[in-house]
Amino acid sequence: RDQSLSRSKKHMSEMNQSEQLEEDGKNKRKEMIPDAASNAEESVSENRLHKRRQRKRNQERKQNALTELMNRIDSMDDGLSQSKVTSLFSSIPSDPPHAKDYFWSKVPCMCDPCKAVMDKSIADHSKLDRDKKYQKKYKKKLAAKQQKGKITEAEKEEMWTKHGRAADDDTSGVSLLSARRGQRKAWQIENFCFLLTRLLKKRPAANDNKTFTVVDFGCGSGNLCLALAAYFDKVRFVLVDKKPYPLKLAERRAKEAGLTNVEVMQYTFSPQNLNDFDCCPTSNVVKAGSGKEELLSSFDVGIGLHCCGSFTDM
Repeated sequence: RDQSLSRSKKHMSEMNQSEQLEEDGKNKRKEMIPDAASNAEESVSENRLHKRRQRKRNQERKQNALTELMNRIDSMDDGLSQSKVTSLFSSIPSDPPHAKDYFWSKVPCMCDPCKAVMDKSIADHSKLDRDKKYQKKYKKKLAAKQQKGKITEAEKEEMWTKHGRAADDDTSGVSLLSARRGQRKAWQIENFCFLLTRLLKKRPAANDNKTFTVVDFGCGSGNLCLALAAYFDKVRFVLVDKKPYPLKLAERRAKEAGLTNVEVMQYTFSPQNLNDFDCCPTSNVVKAGSGKEELLSSFDVGIGLHCCGSFTDM
């Protein structure tokens, strides 16, 4: 009996020690959790400050490089002044206001970068939901910054105009571009409209039966050439990109706008296949004198506005 009591007391003592150790562990973990959260917040804050410093340094480097370049031009010994350098580049003349108004009156809303809305008829549902969530999150983030006094109401509106893409009706979709990006894209489209008009006027009469083809390399979702295709309805536009989803958007937008002169083409360029690219329509295949078929020029105008990186080098 004494041995049994002794073992029972020993067992109870061990259980009490185990419970005490477990309780001490819980208390230590509770103490550590606030410290870990505090360390995580400090790490995030430090990363943000580091990125701000990095962006500032990059901007300073670019500005210094530009200043140095302009100083070198001004100090050239051969008398090449800045005014002479400027004269080497002819600016694109601006059309009268009524010409621009007429151009945009011919462009459907789905092709207008300032009016196009990506809804479920155009965008994939999963990607559309992701974009809508991102826009709501960004709007809340700006509101929180204003509440904390980090930005003013005017600054919040400016940042939303610059980056926000919510449509007028939040339930329908998101705008294709923010207001600022949409305006810049509209200016680009107007310049290309003027250039294409000049090229078509200079076109030899002998080529009237040949399809005039414009290829947009790296077209994305067609922000540039869909508007042009709506206006130049007799010109064939081929939109080329290596990514399938942007091409799908471009094709759906063209169909929604009722455009029949737009084709999309998925193609990934490499140094080995540059000469294999061909977007020539059958109307450009003619009979030579010997009866053998000859291929006329694959396209008349190539646009590489969004080409970058290795694609530009090729």
